Amino acid sequence: MTDSTPAGLIESNGKAHVATNLPIFTHTGIPGKSALEQLDILEDVGVDPKRVVIGHLGNLVDPNVQVHRAICRRGAFVGF
Repeated sequence: MTDSTPAGLIESNGKAHVATNLPIFTHTGIPGKSALEQLDILEDVGVDPKRVVIGHLGNLVDPNVQVHRAICRRGAFVGF
């Protein structure tokens, strides 16, 4: 689903966040499609994107930084 991370694991992390309000830092694979999928899942379970860093985006080949911008527009942070 999200490259190498099962959707259920992302959802479980989101639910744990809702219970604890601890921040979330994710790991993404290449090509980076999983970054937005992860954010979708987290938001679906009630996570505030302002508490999320979508990580490992320095490996993403995206000359126009479209994925990075989409993440930031949704309120989450970009990690490298």
